[in-house]
Amino acid sequence: MNTSKVISRRSNLVLISVLITIIIIVFSTVSFLYVVNDIQKLTNFINSTGSIRGGIQRVTKLYLLNQDIKESVKMIDETTFILSDFVNSKTGVFNSNDKVEISNLLQSWTEYKEILKNNQKDRILNSSENLWKLSNSVVNKIEIKTHNHIALQYLFLFLLFAIVCILGLVGFFIRKVVQENIEKKASHDQLTNLLNR
Repeated sequence: MNTSKVISRRSNLVLISVLITIIIIVFSTVSFLYVVNDIQKLTNFINSTGSIRGGIQRVTKLYLLNQDIKESVKMIDETTFILSDFVNSKTGVFNSNDKVEISNLLQSWTEYKEILKNNQKDRILNSSENLWKLSNSVVNKIEIKTHNHIALQYLFLFLLFAIVCILGLVGFFIRKVVQENIEKKASHDQLTNLLNR
Protein backbone atom coordinates (compact mmCIF):
# COMPACT_ATOMS: atom_id res chain seq x y z
CA MET A 1 0.00 0.00 0.00
CA ASN A 2 2.84 2.33 0.86
CA THR A 3 4.53 1.60 -2.48
CA SER A 4 1.40 2.50 -4.42
CA LYS A 5 1.29 5.90 -2.67
CA VAL A 6 4.91 6.55 -3.66
CA ILE A 7 4.18 5.55 -7.26
CA SER A 8 1.04 7.72 -7.23
CA ARG A 9 2.97 10.73 -5.92
CA ARG A 10 5.70 10.28 -8.51
CA SER A 11 3.20 9.92 -11.33
CA ASN A 12 1.43 13.07 -10.10
CA LEU A 13 4.79 14.85 -10.07
CA VAL A 14 5.45 13.73 -13.64
CA LEU A 15 1.94 14.81 -14.68
CA ILE A 16 2.38 18.24 -13.08
CA SER A 17 5.78 18.74 -14.73
CA VAL A 18 4.30 17.76 -18.11
CA LEU A 19 1.43 20.24 -17.64
CA ILE A 20 3.84 23.00 -16.64
CA THR A 21 5.96 22.22 -19.70
CA ILE A 22 2.90 22.39 -21.97
CA ILE A 23 1.81 25.71 -20.44
CA ILE A 24 5.29 27.18 -20.90
CA ILE A 25 5.48 25.95 -24.50
CA VAL A 26 2.06 27.48 -25.29
CA PHE A 27 3.11 30.75 -23.63
CA SER A 28 6.39 30.69 -25.55
CA THR A 29 4.60 30.09 -28.85
CA VAL A 30 2.14 32.94 -28.28
CA SER A 31 4.97 35.23 -27.14
CA PHE A 32 7.02 34.27 -30.18
CA LEU A 33 4.17 35.10 -32.55
CA TYR A 34 3.54 38.43 -30.80
CA VAL A 35 7.22 39.41 -30.88
CA VAL A 36 7.64 38.45 -34.55
CA ASN A 37 4.55 40.48 -35.44
CA ASP A 38 5.83 43.45 -33.44
CA ILE A 39 9.25 43.20 -35.11
CA GLN A 40 7.58 43.28 -38.54
CA LYS A 41 5.60 46.38 -37.55
CA LEU A 42 8.73 48.07 -36.22
CA THR A 43 10.66 47.27 -39.38
CA ASN A 44 7.89 48.68 -41.57
CA PHE A 45 7.77 51.72 -39.31
CA ILE A 46 11.51 52.33 -39.69
CA ASN A 47 11.17 52.13 -43.46
CA SER A 48 8.29 54.61 -43.50
CA THR A 49 10.04 57.16 -41.28
CA GLY A 50 12.79 57.55 -43.85
CA SER A 51 10.18 58.84 -46.26
CA ILE A 52 9.79 61.98 -44.14
CA ARG A 53 13.33 63.12 -44.92
CA GLY A 54 13.05 62.31 -48.60
CA GLY A 55 9.54 63.70 -48.77
CA ILE A 56 10.62 67.11 -47.53
CA GLN A 57 13.27 67.30 -50.22
CA ARG A 58 10.78 66.11 -52.81
CA VAL A 59 8.18 68.73 -51.81
CA THR A 60 10.78 71.49 -52.04
CA LYS A 61 12.01 70.31 -55.42
CA LEU A 62 8.49 69.96 -56.85
CA TYR A 63 7.50 73.35 -55.48
CA LEU A 64 10.53 75.06 -57.02
CA LEU A 65 9.74 73.34 -60.34
CA ASN A 66 6.15 74.63 -60.11
CA GLN A 67 4.70 71.11 -59.95
CA ASP A 68 1.86 69.75 -57.85
CA ILE A 69 2.96 68.99 -54.27
CA LYS A 70 -0.40 67.87 -52.80
CA GLU A 71 0.33 64.12 -52.90
CA SER A 72 3.79 64.53 -51.39
CA VAL A 73 2.47 66.83 -48.67
CA LYS A 74 -0.32 64.37 -47.92
CA MET A 75 2.20 61.51 -47.66
CA ILE A 76 4.38 63.48 -45.22
CA ASP A 77 1.31 64.47 -43.18
CA GLU A 78 0.26 60.82 -42.90
CA THR A 79 3.75 59.62 -42.05
CA THR A 80 4.33 62.29 -39.40
CA PHE A 81 0.97 61.42 -37.84
CA ILE A 82 1.94 57.72 -37.78
CA LEU A 83 5.34 58.64 -36.36
CA SER A 84 3.81 60.75 -33.60
CA ASP A 85 1.22 58.11 -32.76
CA PHE A 86 3.87 55.38 -32.70
CA VAL A 87 6.24 57.32 -30.42
CA ASN A 88 3.38 58.12 -28.03
CA SER A 89 2.24 54.47 -27.94
CA LYS A 90 5.69 52.99 -27.17
CA THR A 91 6.22 54.56 -23.75
CA GLY A 92 8.80 51.95 -22.77
CA VAL A 93 10.94 52.78 -25.79
CA PHE A 94 10.59 56.54 -26.19
CA ASN A 95 10.86 59.21 -23.50
CA SER A 96 9.46 62.71 -23.10
CA ASN A 97 12.41 64.28 -24.96
CA ASP A 98 11.55 62.16 -28.00
CA LYS A 99 7.96 63.34 -27.80
CA VAL A 100 9.10 66.97 -27.61
CA GLU A 101 11.30 66.49 -30.69
CA ILE A 102 8.39 64.94 -32.59
CA SER A 103 6.24 67.89 -31.56
CA ASN A 104 8.93 70.30 -32.80
CA LEU A 105 9.13 68.40 -36.09
CA LEU A 106 5.36 68.58 -36.54
CA GLN A 107 5.37 72.30 -35.74
CA SER A 108 8.24 72.97 -38.16
CA TRP A 109 6.46 70.97 -40.87
CA THR A 110 3.27 72.99 -40.32
CA GLU A 111 5.24 76.24 -40.53
CA TYR A 112 6.96 75.06 -43.71
CA LYS A 113 3.62 74.25 -45.32
CA GLU A 114 2.50 77.81 -44.50
CA ILE A 115 5.65 79.19 -46.15
CA LEU A 116 4.85 77.17 -49.27
CA LYS A 117 1.21 78.18 -49.17
CA ASN A 118 2.09 81.87 -48.87
CA ASN A 119 4.70 81.53 -51.63
CA GLN A 120 7.54 82.98 -49.54
CA LYS A 121 10.32 81.89 -51.88
CA ASP A 122 13.00 83.79 -49.96
CA ARG A 123 12.39 81.53 -46.91
CA ILE A 124 11.84 78.20 -48.68
CA LEU A 125 15.42 76.95 -49.05
CA ASN A 126 16.53 77.96 -45.57
CA SER A 127 13.38 76.58 -43.95
CA SER A 128 13.51 73.34 -45.93
CA GLU A 129 17.15 72.83 -44.93
CA ASN A 130 16.37 73.39 -41.24
CA LEU A 131 13.34 71.13 -41.46
CA TRP A 132 15.35 68.42 -43.18
CA LYS A 133 18.06 68.57 -40.47
CA LEU A 134 15.43 68.36 -37.74
CA SER A 135 13.63 65.47 -39.44
CA ASN A 136 16.95 63.70 -40.02
CA SER A 137 17.87 64.04 -36.35
CA VAL A 138 14.45 62.86 -35.14
CA VAL A 139 14.23 59.97 -37.56
CA ASN A 140 17.78 58.81 -36.77
CA LYS A 141 17.10 58.80 -33.02
CA ILE A 142 13.84 56.94 -33.52
CA GLU A 143 15.52 54.39 -35.78
CA ILE A 144 18.29 53.77 -33.23
CA LYS A 145 15.83 53.33 -30.38
CA THR A 146 13.60 51.11 -32.49
CA HIS A 147 16.58 48.95 -33.52
CA ASN A 148 17.55 48.64 -29.84
CA HIS A 149 13.99 47.62 -29.00
CA ILE A 150 14.06 45.01 -31.76
CA ALA A 151 17.38 43.68 -30.37
CA LEU A 152 15.76 43.29 -26.94
CA GLN A 153 12.89 41.40 -28.51
CA TYR A 154 15.31 39.05 -30.26
CA LEU A 155 16.99 38.48 -26.88
CA PHE A 156 13.57 37.68 -25.41
CA LEU A 157 12.96 35.17 -28.20
CA PHE A 158 16.34 33.57 -27.56
CA LEU A 159 15.57 33.26 -23.84
CA LEU A 160 12.19 31.69 -24.61
CA PHE A 161 13.89 29.20 -26.91
CA ALA A 162 16.48 28.39 -24.22
CA ILE A 163 13.72 27.85 -21.63
CA VAL A 164 11.85 25.50 -23.95
CA CYS A 165 15.08 23.55 -24.63
CA ILE A 166 15.84 23.30 -20.90
CA LEU A 167 12.30 22.12 -20.23
CA GLY A 168 12.70 19.52 -22.95
CA LEU A 169 15.89 18.26 -21.30
CA VAL A 170 14.26 18.24 -17.85
CA GLY A 171 11.31 16.31 -19.28
CA PHE A 172 13.68 13.82 -20.88
CA PHE A 173 15.55 13.27 -17.60
CA ILE A 174 12.33 12.97 -15.60
CA ARG A 175 11.14 10.35 -18.05
CA LYS A 176 14.46 8.50 -17.70
CA VAL A 177 14.28 8.53 -13.88
CA VAL A 178 10.68 7.37 -13.84
CA GLN A 179 11.45 4.63 -16.35
CA GLU A 180 14.41 3.42 -14.27
CA ASN A 181 12.27 3.44 -11.09
CA ILE A 182 9.54 1.44 -12.80
CA GLU A 183 12.07 -1.05 -14.18
CA LYS A 184 13.67 -1.41 -10.72
CA LYS A 185 10.29 -1.94 -9.05
CA ALA A 186 9.36 -4.51 -11.69
CA SER A 187 12.61 -6.46 -11.30
CA HIS A 188 13.08 -6.24 -7.50
CA ASP A 189 11.08 -7.60 -4.61
CA GLN A 190 9.44 -4.77 -2.67
CA LEU A 191 10.13 -6.23 0.78
CA THR A 192 13.64 -7.58 0.42
CA ASN A 193 14.86 -5.33 -2.41
CA LEU A 194 16.40 -8.45 -4.00
CA LEU A 195 16.13 -9.32 -7.67
CA ASN A 196 13.03 -11.30 -8.63
CA ARG A 197 13.56 -14.79 -9.87
